[in-house]
Amino acid sequence: MGFSESVLDKALHTEISETVIIYIVLAILVFGLLFAVIFIKQKSEVFSTIPNVLRIQNTQNSSLDTFLTPFYKQKASFMDNITGASDLAKNEMALVNFVPLTVTQPGFIGPAIDGVFDEKNGVSKLVRTGIRSFVLMIDYHEDASMKPPLYAEMNMPCLLSRDSGGTVRSLNSGSIQKICQTLADSAFGFAAPSPGDPLILTLYFLRTPDPVSNQKGFLRYCSQVAKELAPLTQYHLGQTSLGSYTRQARQDYLLYDPLTQIEKKVLIFSNLDTSLFRTAKPAYQPREDLDYWIHLRLFKDSTNSLGVTQPLTQNQMARGIVDTTQYFTTIPPENVAAAVNKTKIRWCMAISDVGTNPAVNKVTIMTDTIGVQSIPLMIVTLSDEEKNLLMIWKNTCWKVKPKNIRFILPSVFTPAQPSKQLNANQGQITSPSL
Repeated sequence: MGFSESVLDKALHTEISETVIIYIVLAILVFGLLFAVIFIKQKSEVFSTIPNVLRIQNTQNSSLDTFLTPFYKQKASFMDNITGASDLAKNEMALVNFVPLTVTQPGFIGPAIDGVFDEKNGVSKLVRTGIRSFVLMIDYHEDASMKPPLYAEMNMPCLLSRDSGGTVRSLNSGSIQKICQTLADSAFGFAAPSPGDPLILTLYFLRTPDPVSNQKGFLRYCSQVAKELAPLTQYHLGQTSLGSYTRQARQDYLLYDPLTQIEKKVLIFSNLDTSLFRTAKPAYQPREDLDYWIHLRLFKDSTNSLGVTQPLTQNQMARGIVDTTQYFTTIPPENVAAAVNKTKIRWCMAISDVGTNPAVNKVTIMTDTIGVQSIPLMIVTLSDEEKNLLMIWKNTCWKVKPKNIRFILPSVFTPAQPSKQLNANQGQITSPSL
């Protein structure tokens, strides 16, 4: 009996020992595999460090310059188009009849993954091509590991390059102030092929602090954006012989007013409701008041998710609309005429999915059939696709709409009155100086 138990114990002990050895081997294999995956990931990942950012900036700037060189040639300017270079009739000379070449996230020079911002070099190169319409996708981050000097402070307005899942893919953030400074330095001087042309800057807010539950935080955030626009002060469209354009006071007329009013001026459009500044106590100084800076507000006419853009409500009339490229390119044929009637009296902007550009044929539909004025393009991959898109504006960065979809100015023009919620007391304001 004792002998049998001894043999059984030995067998059990041997079986347990073999099982333990198998588990140990499996554990070693699993940990080895995890280590290999982490090692490979670290080898392929580009970390956000100053040397890496500088290295990529140098590489991308060289590639961008080569890519844009064919487009540096002189083109018909905005002023050329209203003085004989186009077939615009006198009663068609209105901003609403133009389709400017528009670039989104100026200063982001790529690549799409592990790309970098270089505001001075990136923006100045775009200005050299004659581009006068830019869209800033204003965002913020909440990641404590993303620190200055490469990134903006947490919860502060900046530009970021994200993928479709919302992950930040840029190795640094873009500065609104640096972009505005570069525009002020280059867009209205000898570096620009058409320094007398107007410049359109669209502030497209992806998100902000909640204006209801965090009103003070919202105002501080927006005021910071206003402060960063400061380099453009001398070119900001303000008081004129026709009245003040600040606080959207003349947004009902801006798209139809004499084009000489906007020569060598910066026009600022936005999808954000900034009306809280009008009742803020204490009042913000004009330089720090984002509402003061904005000339025209963009709404949406659909249920699509478009940053902080608010939908039109019943009986509202807006002079600016933003929606998706899909929205504008899938309009049923029977509804095209109605869509054209809207684009004749509104500034319309078509936003593409994150990280994508619309196809050339889609752009043609939007500009030549529907009458969309602004289609922000990314110049990041430096691909043939991007080159073909730029070729649409090869002769002028200010395309004129086809004649059949232009707005015709009547001899006596009085725009329909919009909702009082859309402007600054219907224009009855005192306009202080910046």
